[in-house]
Amino acid sequence: IFNSQSYIFILFITYLALHFISTYIIRVNSTDLEFYNILFLHFYELQLSIVVYFLALIFIPCAKKINEIELLLLLLLKISIVYTIIEFIISHLGFRFIYEWLNNYSLSFHTEPDGSVGGRGTRFGFWRPLGLTGGTQILGILHVISTIYMIKYKQLIWAALSVLALILTTSFTAYLVFSILAIIYLLYNKQYLLLSLFVLTGLSMIVAGVIRYEYVTLYVNDYDYTRLDRALESVYGFLLSFSNTLDPTTYNYVNDGPFEIVTQYFKNSPLELLLGTGPSYFNEGFLINLNSDYINQFAFLTSDFYFLSYFYEYGIVGLLLLSSVFLIIPLYRINKTNQFDAYILMSFAFSTVHYPIHTTKVCFIYIAFSIFKFYLYNDKNEKY
Repeated sequence: IFNSQSYIFILFITYLALHFISTYIIRVNSTDLEFYNILFLHFYELQLSIVVYFLALIFIPCAKKINEIELLLLLLLKISIVYTIIEFIISHLGFRFIYEWLNNYSLSFHTEPDGSVGGRGTRFGFWRPLGLTGGTQILGILHVISTIYMIKYKQLIWAALSVLALILTTSFTAYLVFSILAIIYLLYNKQYLLLSLFVLTGLSMIVAGVIRYEYVTLYVNDYDYTRLDRALESVYGFLLSFSNTLDPTTYNYVNDGPFEIVTQYFKNSPLELLLGTGPSYFNEGFLINLNSDYINQFAFLTSDFYFLSYFYEYGIVGLLLLSSVFLIIPLYRINKTNQFDAYILMSFAFSTVHYPIHTTKVCFIYIAFSIFKFYLYNDKNEKY
């Protein structure tokens, strides 16, 4: 069942498993808390983010049904495309509350123009669809994956609808991931003219955006910002949040963002740089109830910049293994047979610049399936 690059994935999940067990033992013996409290936190993190890397193993007994499974996943993606487009239309007909209720059981968000409430508000004056993921940024990546599937099966109408659904999410992260994958696809398939036009257009848009934002910050009153200006401001704010946080009282940026926290931690504890601190705990409510200074230091770093949180937890070794599984090996071993699974793995790698998309169940099943096909499935037609 295994193929020529299986060893790197097996090494990766072995590292995660040993890391998970060893950090649990260390933390149990380093605090007066009952062992089951830390066990709960550990397993909560396991089901939230770590288990996706092991989920690929469940497809091994189904190896002979690989085509049937993929067709089922293709159908689910078509449903997600239709759902996103219908949600967008119905929301703009005045029935947004239906989708807010479905995702939150209450009307938590308000019709403030170009607001961004938890990533679910509006952008460019349009409601941002929540889709099957419940979040616009992750929904955008799901439609990057759906576009890959439709192109693979040469269903061009569905591919166009998938791109439309991707656009409607107004997720800049998804736009960036899609653009990078498009560049790799055109480069691999030797479409150099299209590649040149695509890159030139992209660079022109970036330069224009930078010039526009510089202009509005210098000469335009905040109340006169256009919808595009607000969108550019959100991008700038995201970049600033890498190493800064916004003081809620002064509205000034303070140099204590996630990058600064990680940098300062490893300056004080350089020996942990190689293997990291161990799994962080996302269950904030449970941490508050425990009221333990020792456990609180392992609180989840940030929902943004997942690659930074991952590095903080698993160190240089973990980051190298993650990069190898999802980026380096797929780039190096890509071929006509596995290229679409490689693109899905790379979409995960690039998306870690922002959100951990694998924490959403509807997304991580596709990531896990591509891990299985790329690393654990011996396709007799593969050629390197």
